[in-house]
Amino acid sequence: MFKLFSHVSRNEMKHTSRGIFKYENRKPVAMVKGGHGEDNIRYLKKNGLSFHVDKICKGNARNGHIQCHKRPSERENEGHMWFPKPWSNRKIEKAGIHVANLKKNKDVPDHTPMHGAYLGVDVVAYKGKGRILIQDGVFAIVWRAILIRFNQSL
Repeated sequence: MFKLFSHVSRNEMKHTSRGIFKYENRKPVAMVKGGHGEDNIRYLKKNGLSFHVDKICKGNARNGHIQCHKRPSERENEGHMWFPKPWSNRKIEKAGIHVANLKKNKDVPDHTPMHGAYLGVDVVAYKGKGRILIQDGVFAIVWRAILIRFNQSL
């Protein structure tokens, strides 16, 4: 029997929900990675950083782009995904845990996408070093959930 995931670390949730930014003079100037929750949109607005939601996808996930993103693909139309607007950080965490604990994902090797759906939204989670990871960077000593991309096929 495989070990079930039960939580996502605070650092991974910050990465997933708000995102990781590059700063100059204590002001965010570029988004580096993550940022798939409503926290990201609020943070971008608060700091005057340009973004646009281009379309609403399956399960009300949002697809768009962020002008100040480090990755060129995330700056282009439909290059970035956000969870549905009403989803709290706790619901995002539950989605990652749900996907990580699916029977079909129990033998998925570290740093390999684990796919699943939660409340009509296609979610991708990653694990590494015995924990669930959020996106491409994994830390923590136990399991962590990394919720990053959503399956864009409708």
